[in-house]
Amino acid sequence: MAAAQNIYDDDVFFNKYLGYPRSTDDISGMHEWDSYAQFFPKSMKGFKVVDLGCGTARFSRYAVNNGAEYVLALDISKNMINKAKSLTNENESKHIEYKLEDLTNLTLEKKTFNLVFSCFTFHYLSDIDRPFKQIYDSLVSGGSFIFMVEHPIYTASIKQPSFIKVDQDNIAWPVANYQNEGQRITNWVTEGVLKYHRKIETYINLCIKLGFQINGISEWGPTKQQLIDLPHLINEDQRPEILTISCIKP
Repeated sequence: MAAAQNIYDDDVFFNKYLGYPRSTDDISGMHEWDSYAQFFPKSMKGFKVVDLGCGTARFSRYAVNNGAEYVLALDISKNMINKAKSLTNENESKHIEYKLEDLTNLTLEKKTFNLVFSCFTFHYLSDIDRPFKQIYDSLVSGGSFIFMVEHPIYTASIKQPSFIKVDQDNIAWPVANYQNEGQRITNWVTEGVLKYHRKIETYINLCIKLGFQINGISEWGPTKQQLIDLPHLINEDQRPEILTISCIKP
């Protein structure tokens, strides 16, 4: 299996990324937060949690502040880990362990964790079978696996995805090459960002094959209030950009 591309340790890319609204230190820039937070347990008291591709560790800190006893926060990027540590206060640091790890080679302790969460990570991996099996084995009975990826409708295009103008008043998102899974090269923040397109059924069937029960799916789009408050999100109402799948280990 090919190692995951580590674009975040390119300082130019990383500094540009931190300038994006969604890179705020808290959840305020994450317009899609409620679409996957709906699947979080009401309380994480005493939980052992894994944050895969933790980035700046907003979720890790959220979990601790909602009662998690221990969070294992993993990311391939030194820049991200260092940024996450700088945002973690003294109390949170007692409960969060940060580790550098290429999730392609993910290894987790079996039957240990109550919750595994991943945000915008798996579409960077050439293969997800091994990580998903590790996640299943790492969960205790009744544990949850919640992950979000770029929506397959969003990733399908072989060429750089973008809206096309239908007429003076309408745009459309072209869906092409959907059935053709595999590598995609996109220009996001910088040129040459490597991602992998998978169909919705691929994610779901892998979870079912491993023994997970699917207990919820979300295809994020802006709410009516968000469209009022943030009119620049209007195009996000035309197609789903984010897919979230919530699973439970029976």
